Amino acid sequence: MKKILITGAAGFIGRNLIEQIQSKFKILPFDKENNQKELENFIKESDCIVHLAGSNRPTDVNEYKEVNFGLTEILTELLKKHSLQTPIIFSSSTQAELDNPYGESKKNAENLLIEFAKENNSDVFILRLTNVFGKWGRPNYNSVVATFCYNIANEIEVKVNDANAMLKLIHVDDVTNKIIELINFEEKHNPADLIEVEPYHNIMLGQLKDLIYSFKNKVEVNFEDKEFVRKLRSTYEAYEAEV
Repeated sequence: MKKILITGAAGFIGRNLIEQIQSKFKILPFDKENNQKELENFIKESDCIVHLAGSNRPTDVNEYKEVNFGLTEILTELLKKHSLQTPIIFSSSTQAELDNPYGESKKNAENLLIEFAKENNSDVFILRLTNVFGKWGRPNYNSVVATFCYNIANEIEVKVNDANAMLKLIHVDDVTNKIIELINFEEKHNPADLIEVEPYHNIMLGQLKDLIYSFKNKVEVNFEDKEFVRKLRSTYEAYEAEV
């Protein structure tokens, strides 16, 4: 049975991924409560590393560098220390293309992994994600969908400043399905591939709010992207079930 090291195992994507693969793989979960020695032991044991740990809304801006770049640096140094070529699947962000502290930390982590892949002849897969939604997303942290679903389920007012603002959303199951595909990938490839995850769903902020309210009020909706409506409804129902 393959052994999968998952950093950020207790996070939003980590929890969803573990739910899907725990019966097929041995999970080596690493999160904030673990130490570097435990990480080193997991690395020596693992057949694949899914690097999901990250910080996107810290109280201290220095945490961007410490977590998003620093942990990636530790991972690569430990792999080199033990002469390992374990494949790495890294969850980055489309903000890596933007000039802000979060995007810069993700871009620096990407660049580090790209150089590591070349030097170490290792397989590295980089997933640039944005606005991932689904069950277990943290309101006011992971995505606007999580915030809207939580607030509406708990009858907290939802404020929209620009109803026409366009969002690009992807469901967590589509992300985890791609990760599973990469875990099972057996052939060597060109190191450090940027992997596209699909499908993304486009919706205006005001439409998103109205759709979620329609689920709460048990009103039928007419929205062209039926697959998105199904995913959004199941997400909202997960929050409603916790009320």
